Amino acid sequence: MPKKAAATAELDATAEDPVPNRKPEVLDATKEGLGPPQKPEVADYNPAKDREIARRRLAYFTLGLLWLVVTSLFFGDFMHWISLGEAKDLATAILAPVVVLVGTVIGFYFGGDQR
Repeated sequence: MPKKAAATAELDATAEDPVPNRKPEVLDATKEGLGPPQKPEVADYNPAKDREIARRRLAYFTLGLLWLVVTSLFFGDFMHWISLGEAKDLATAILAPVVVLVGTVIGFYFGGDQR
């Protein structure tokens, strides 16, 4: 491993300024932006906005689920993929719980504003 060469010249602060006729720099701590850093102003977190967004998304999702189930049943019957009797059985087994779920979510969505 090669050895590093030692610095032979030392820093001399008493030497002449290398830039002639330069005015010395004056630091002014009264200027704006200087001095101790200021704490940023932070508002308290209000979850109401995020809560409403979550409620709205949940309501849209459940309405979309209801639309998907109903459309699938009609489309399946129309395309003769399932018979009318099978569509009625599927509607009884799938559509009724989805309607209850949608009713609960929509009631929660609109009922949450009356607190």
